[in-house]
Amino acid sequence: MSDWIRMINEEAGIVAYRQKEPYYMNIEPGTALFDAVQAAVEWEILDPAVAFDSSAYLNRDWMAFTLMNLSGRKDHVSGSYANDISRCQFPDAVNQAIASGLMKTDSRNLFHPERNAARDEAEAALHQVIRFLNSRELTNQESEVRTREGIEIKEEESDSFDPVHMTASFPDVTAGDYVRLNNNGADEIYQIVEEADGHQKLSVPDVLSMMEEMHVSGSQKVSFEDAEIIGPDGQTLYACNRQDDATAKIRFAAMKPLMKQFQISGYTVTLYSSAGSISAVAERKLPHGGIFSAEAGISGMQVDYEWNYEDSSLKDAYFKADFHTTENLTVKGVEDKYLQGDFSKVDPASFLNTIQGFYQEQKDVIQGTFTLCRIRIPLPQAPGLSVTADLDLSINAEGKAELSLGQDSVIGMEVRNGSLRLIRECDATREAMVRSDFQFKAGVHVALNMLNMCLCDLLCEAGAAGSAKAVVHLYDEDGKMTNAATDVDAYAADLMSDGNERVFVCADLSGNWILDLSVNSASSACGKLGLKGEVHLLNEQNAPLIQGLSGHFENWKAVKQCTYADHEKGSSEERLRVSSNIVIEDYAMTIQEGMTKELKVLAVPAGYTLSDLVYESENSEVASISGNVIQAHRSGSTTVSVSTRDGRYRIRCSIIVPQVNS
Repeated sequence: MSDWIRMINEEAGIVAYRQKEPYYMNIEPGTALFDAVQAAVEWEILDPAVAFDSSAYLNRDWMAFTLMNLSGRKDHVSGSYANDISRCQFPDAVNQAIASGLMKTDSRNLFHPERNAARDEAEAALHQVIRFLNSRELTNQESEVRTREGIEIKEEESDSFDPVHMTASFPDVTAGDYVRLNNNGADEIYQIVEEADGHQKLSVPDVLSMMEEMHVSGSQKVSFEDAEIIGPDGQTLYACNRQDDATAKIRFAAMKPLMKQFQISGYTVTLYSSAGSISAVAERKLPHGGIFSAEAGISGMQVDYEWNYEDSSLKDAYFKADFHTTENLTVKGVEDKYLQGDFSKVDPASFLNTIQGFYQEQKDVIQGTFTLCRIRIPLPQAPGLSVTADLDLSINAEGKAELSLGQDSVIGMEVRNGSLRLIRECDATREAMVRSDFQFKAGVHVALNMLNMCLCDLLCEAGAAGSAKAVVHLYDEDGKMTNAATDVDAYAADLMSDGNERVFVCADLSGNWILDLSVNSASSACGKLGLKGEVHLLNEQNAPLIQGLSGHFENWKAVKQCTYADHEKGSSEERLRVSSNIVIEDYAMTIQEGMTKELKVLAVPAGYTLSDLVYESENSEVASISGNVIQAHRSGSTTVSVSTRDGRYRIRCSIIVPQVNS
C-alpha cells in the first residue's frame, strides 16, 4: 500500500499538503510515508475515517477505492455491478470502477475484492485515470463575475501614468480607490496606495479581495492573429484591429509571417510570427569573433481553464496549456583565428602559462536573462479575461556549444478541496554538442489573467547545463607524461595545442538536460493562497547529456576511458621513434594466398605506444589482420589501416593477394 500511494502522488503530480498534524496516528511526522499520506488525504484519495495499513498488500477493493477517489467520481451508482459486491469494503467505489470500465469482473461476474491487485493492472488503471484528469475538455463556456459590495471602480484617463514606477496623476481620487485605465491598449485595474503632491502611488490589487463571486471556464485554441504581441520595452509590436476584426484576420493570414527586429541588452532580436506559431531569435557578435544565437519558439497552443470562487474561497480551479516548443542554441566564445597563435614550438613545461595569458585576453563570456516578447490573447468567455505567454531566455556560456531541443508539453495545475496537483507531460527530442562551460534555458511563462491581475500561472523552462574541463597531457623529451588541469576551456586549449607534438588535450564533459516546471508564482492569486509547487523533470540524476558514457573525450570523440593514462606502460626500450604521424615500414604489400606477413610500425606520434594502435581491414575476405599480422585468404586487393585508438591519426597500407595459377 505504501508504494501504491507514493505512485499515485508521483504520477498525478500531487506535491504538497497544508496540515502538519498527522491524519493517521500510525503514520508519524518524519517517517518515509508521512508526506505522501498527508497529501493523499487532502486530495481525498485516502479517508482518515477509514483505517489505513501501509504494510498491507494492495487488493482490488483498495485499488478501486483510491482510483475512484483520485478521479473525483464518487457519486452513488444504483444497482450492483458484481455478484460479490456485498463482500466489498467500498461497494460504491467498486461499482463506479466497473461501471466506468476501469476495472472488470470475471466470467462469473465476480470482482474478488480481497485478491491482491496485479501490478500491471494497477499501473494501467492509474495511467487511465490520470489521462482522464489531464485531458478534460471544458466545452461548457461559463462566465459570471461579481465584485464585492461597496467596491467601485472608477474609469480614469491619465497621460502621466508611469507603469514602471507605478505612479499617475488622477483628479478626484483618494487612497484606497480603484481605478480602471487603458495601458497601451489593454484595460487594467489599479488601487491607489497613497497620494502626495497631486500624484498617486499605485499597486495591482489582489483579485480575490475584490471579487464576491467568479465563475469562468472554457477552452481556447490560440491563434496569434487574435493576439497582441508586446516587445520587452512594453511597446506593442502587433495587435489585431478589433474594429474590423474580419478584415484584420484576412490581412494577417494573407501576409508573409510577421517579422520585427529590436535591440535588448546588446542582442539583436528578430521576432517571427504567423497565425499558428511565434518564435524569437536573439543574436550577438562578440569582440573576438565569437557568435551567440538562440531561438525560442512556441506553436500549436491550446489552453483549458476553470475558476470557481465564491464565499471568500477558491472551490476549485483548473488551468492547462498544451503546446510545442523549440529551443536552439549556438555559441562560440572565440573565433578560431584568434586562437591560432603559433604554439607548436612551445615547451610543454611552459605551455599552460603561455596559453592562459593569451586566452584571457581573447575570450568572451556570454550571459544574460531577459524576456524576448509577451503574447496576450483575449478570451471571449468573459470581459477582461486573457492568457499571456512570455518567451524568456537565460544564458551563461563561454567556448563552444550547440543545442537543439524540441518538445510537446502539456503543463498545468488543478485545485480541488484547497489542494494542488501538477499536470506535466513532456515528450522531447534533444541533441547536444558541447565543448565548453555553459547553461542555457528557454522558458515559456503562461498565465490566466483577469485584466492585469494574475489568477494562476505556469512556467516551463527547458535547456541544458554542462561543463567541459580540459585535461592536458604534457610529454618531455624522454616521453614521460605529466597530466595538468587548466582554466582555459577545452575547445580553446585543444585548438592552441594543434601542431605541438608533445601536448595533447582531452576533455571531461559533465552535463544534463533541464526541464523545470513551476506552478503559481507568489504574485498570482493561487500563489497568495499557498497553492504553488515546482518539479524538476529533467536533471543531473535522470537526464545526462551523454547517455551511458563516462563523458571523456579524445579528439572530440567519446571514449569509455582515457587512453593516455596507459601511454607510459612498458619499458623505455619498447618506446618507438616519435613522429608527426604513424610511420610504417611498408605502404604496399603482396602476400601469397594462405600466407601471413607482419605490418611493422616504425614511429608513432608523441604520447602513443603500440598498445594504442588499432588495426582494421576493409575486406577481411581477401586479407584479415589480427594485431599487426596480416593473413591472406583469397586473391584480390584490400586496404588495411592503422589508427590511434582516439581516431586522431591514421595511416593505410595497400594489400594485393595474387591469383594462384593452377
